[in-house]
Amino acid sequence: MKSFIKKNLGKLILALVFAIVGAVITGFSLKPKVFYEVDKTVQTVEFDDNNAYLTFYNDDITYIAYESNGVDFTLLSQLNSGDSVNIKLREQSGKSTYTIIYILKRGDQVFFDVMEYYRKNDLVVSTIFITIPFSASLLVLMFAIIQFKKPENNPKEFAIYYPRFAQILFILSFSLGLIVSIEFLIFCLLNIIPPHNYPMCFIGLLFLVIGLLGLIVYKRGCFSFKNGVYKYVDVFKTKEAKLSEIAVVYVKTNPTMRIYVANHGGEIICILPVEGIIFRQNLFLESLKDNNIKIEPTYIASSKEEKNQIKALRLFDEKEYNQAYPLFKNLCETSNVDYYKYYLMICAVYCDDVGKATQLYKELIQNKDYTGRDSCIYSYKQIEYYFALALAENHHFEEAKLHLDRLMEIAPLGGFVDDKEITKEMMKELINKTINEEADKNAYYKKI
Repeated sequence: MKSFIKKNLGKLILALVFAIVGAVITGFSLKPKVFYEVDKTVQTVEFDDNNAYLTFYNDDITYIAYESNGVDFTLLSQLNSGDSVNIKLREQSGKSTYTIIYILKRGDQVFFDVMEYYRKNDLVVSTIFITIPFSASLLVLMFAIIQFKKPENNPKEFAIYYPRFAQILFILSFSLGLIVSIEFLIFCLLNIIPPHNYPMCFIGLLFLVIGLLGLIVYKRGCFSFKNGVYKYVDVFKTKEAKLSEIAVVYVKTNPTMRIYVANHGGEIICILPVEGIIFRQNLFLESLKDNNIKIEPTYIASSKEEKNQIKALRLFDEKEYNQAYPLFKNLCETSNVDYYKYYLMICAVYCDDVGKATQLYKELIQNKDYTGRDSCIYSYKQIEYYFALALAENHHFEEAKLHLDRLMEIAPLGGFVDDKEITKEMMKELINKTINEEADKNAYYKKI
């Protein structure tokens, strides 16, 4: 408690100052108004738009009455010069251009009585002026209470919260909604506003609810990595993934991104939304790389297929092609997209179904200008390369050499050293697995 006071002493003093100002304004507002009655003789009555100006004999003051406040100008126009009237006024501490008449009577006839109107008007004004400093005090206190100690984040341990400006917006929304709601509640209880205007109080309640929910989300929302556990907390639930259980993280790229954290058996541990809180400062990706966790982009046609696809991809990464083959085959039958065809093609080679693999290869590159469609993250050159590599690893050297030669034909100017899709080292690996004679290998090396 002492540390909190010491840390937020300036804010607490400011909140106290606002509260004192509010108390002083409240004291002035609650001070009873003093009224008095006086008899006068009418000199003139003049009308200008919705204002009526009255003067009386032996009185230098000009008095005023407003039609908009409930004064009936039809009755008031019946007054004549020399009429004796009784008026009710309020004691004033200073001078003003015009003095307001609250009640005007001629004998027993009441021409107008605006006491109730001004009573309500004073309540409205007082409520507004009272709530402003008290609300400012509450606002400062909220900024002092709702805050986080900024952690020293690094890839080995971090706690990422929503940006500070979000907290400020939610507090402002909450405060504005609270002020408006309190004022409308007071107005309704005092019967200051007509019933048909009551629904307007929902405007304040809307800001209040948005601000409150936002503060709850802001206070709870956190993505952290501590003691070997990744934890994502939002307003509704908590998702966790232990580092020891994670084998790979798949990032869905279509049509909106999602993160799939999978274990060594290909089961999905948790699914994370792609939010700024997760990717802020790139600590998540850096942490995964620091812990040697593979990050792989992927395509998922629909959420119904995500479980089987993640399992199939994991089996593929573990080179369990016989088990991955039927899963990708089923995915191709369900969603005829290039992404699944590519993996099925590679699995078919390792499962000694070269005919099926070749058919899929032709479907994938039927357009010679193929550069990778939306549903496939691989380009034409990459498909050629990985297909050739799979053929070579399964001793289909002649077929592999055909694809190797195609790659050499489409090699970028200056060789593969600057190619972002296929590197020089990747080509050396393919040449070594495809060509047996050293002389032939050297000839290919010179080309790359």
